[in-house]
Amino acid sequence: SNVKTYLQIKNLTTESKGSYLKTALFFFANFPVTRFYYDPRSNVLWCLTPKAGSTTYMAAFERVAEKQSARLNPKLNIRVAVKQFFPFNSRNNKRVLARKPFIFSVSRHPYERLVSAFTDFKTKPNTSKNKVRGSFESFLKYKVLKEADLCSGGVSCRVNPHWDSLDNLCSFCALNYTVLSSMDTFSEDFTHITADLALRLKPGTITQIKILSSSPSTSSSYEGSSPAL
Repeated sequence: SNVKTYLQIKNLTTESKGSYLKTALFFFANFPVTRFYYDPRSNVLWCLTPKAGSTTYMAAFERVAEKQSARLNPKLNIRVAVKQFFPFNSRNNKRVLARKPFIFSVSRHPYERLVSAFTDFKTKPNTSKNKVRGSFESFLKYKVLKEADLCSGGVSCRVNPHWDSLDNLCSFCALNYTVLSSMDTFSEDFTHITADLALRLKPGTITQIKILSSSPSTSSSYEGSSPAL
């Protein structure tokens, strides 16, 4: 299967000298770890990447919590509730990394993530902070690129995670990822990865969620719409 041939991220430093752990902890000390979810029973650490299958994997982690008889707080957003049950933070990250967990994330072409974010945010209610109006070109120019300009030049600010770079979100160089999945092989990879979570699921079995992903035809319909950008 494709998942067996994934790039195995090699240590950029000498692990035997403890420098890998030092590098990883430096990253977590200087960047937020809110995107990471850790299941201690299966020793799996996931970095959530918005617009790259995150809704499906969130539902899988919710299923894991249910199997462990967890009572998620119904008053909280599901992502917050799941995060509380699968914490990865400054209190446990050193201990977790010492266990050498199965670390994975899902990648997606940046352009496809932009299209997915645009089509998703267009349908948001007017009260949502992520609501966008107008054309795809105006979204790129006045939302995405304007935000990037404001965050350039060493200015301390945070780019919207729905189009921030995957490396900024998950730091592929600071951690030894076991698997980097791809939206191109999402269904097959999902089946293998959820097996490591002590689940054997296919995306279609999680029926309570709607998987929002732009098909190639949807993405291509926006190509050339912003010739001046």
